Amino acid sequence: MWVLHTTNTKIVEPRLFRIYGTGAEIKDLENLIYIGTFQMHNGDMVWHVFEEIEDSSLFIEDVLKQSVKQPTEQ
Repeated sequence: MWVLHTTNTKIVEPRLFRIYGTGAEIKDLENLIYIGTFQMHNGDMVWHVFEEIEDSSLFIEDVLKQSVKQPTEQ
């Protein structure tokens, strides 16, 4: 998996990802954030990538905070 990161930081944060094939049963969906989909063998195999999170309500709060634009001061 390729990621974009800052190389001048020493902070390391372990993260867990799950990959499911199309049609597979996904357990604990409320604790997963969808990352993306990729295909193999000319689309014959389709996979979906999710990141595990401990508390989905914290993720939703972060998304909401980022989506609300703060007024700019003049």
